[in-house]
Formats: sequence, structure tokens, C-alpha cells
Amino acid sequence: MDILDNHPERLSDIGKNLTCNLSCSGKASRKRNPSQNEQLVQILGELSSLFDSLDLVLVYQNVGESRTDLDVLTEQLEEDRLSLSPDLHARQAGDVDPIAFIAERGNRIASIHLRDYNADGTRTVALVEGELAYESLKSTLEGIDFLGDLIVELILPSGNPPDRPLLDILKASRDTLSNRLSI
Repeated sequence: MDILDNHPERLSDIGKNLTCNLSCSGKASRKRNPSQNEQLVQILGELSSLFDSLDLVLVYQNVGESRTDLDVLTEQLEEDRLSLSPDLHARQAGDVDPIAFIAERGNRIASIHLRDYNADGTRTVALVEGELAYESLKSTLEGIDFLGDLIVELILPSGNPPDRPLLDILKASRDTLSNRLSI
């Protein structure tokens, strides 16, 4: 909390209605006891109030958390206190269908970390090279009237240099957004 005391103030100096993604929850839910869950909910509630008081939006970037971890938070924090920014690859790697997750939590989704992936959990280099169901994603986003941000993550598979020029990777990904998602 001490570290975050100055962070929202510095962000508010930049402008209003900025979104700050936070992706720390401490221990996984299976390792937390009920009082630790209560503490996590309390801290996120306090942070949300702090950001809100400065006309900023705190968004929880759920990366490797299980469905249980997220249920603890979403059941105890109101929608206006906890918005979500799912990482599609991390949801898939955590055995959570990312498209179904977005559909179920649509009213809480403020942004989405868009990265393609293979079903076995490995990463792809560019969008459209994996198994992300773009048509389902597009219809789900339309169905929840998504107006948030899509944060495109182009992360090379660990330890591998790019297999082509970075501009080619960026172009292929941009074309995917245009052709598959109409963005």
C-alpha cells in the first residue's frame, strides 16, 4: 500500500479517466485462508476507492489466477469497485475458456490483453497464428457491448529469437485485428 500511495497521484497528474491495470493478488486462493481472502478484498477495495477519488480506474489484470481466485474477488467486490482485464492466453493456460470468461463477466471487462495462443498453452509470435477463436471473440465483444481497450501483446516464445522481422509480425497482427475483429 505504501508503494501505491503515490502511484495514483502521479497518474492523475497525467490526466483523468486513465486506467491502471494491477496484477498482484499474493498467494493463490488454494494457499490462502479465509482471513487472507478478506484482506485481499479489503486492499483491492481501498485501492479502488483511492483511484476512484482521483478520477482514475483501477482494473485487475487477472493473469494466472484460477476461477476460484477470481470468484472470491468478484463475489465480494461490487462491479464499480473491481473491473477486470483478462489476459486471453493466461486464461487459456489456466484451463479457463477465455471467450466464455468474457461472456460471463462482460459487465466487469474494462480491457482485454489480446494474445494468440496454442491450445497446449504455448505462445505464438503474431496474432492469427494460434487457436484463438476470433469470430467467437468478435461476437462476444459485440454481445457485451464492449467499449474498453484491446491491449495487443506480442510476446515471443521464451528463449526464441523472432523468426522474421518484427515489422512483419506487427503487420500480420494488425491485419488480423482489421480482418478478424473489424478494428
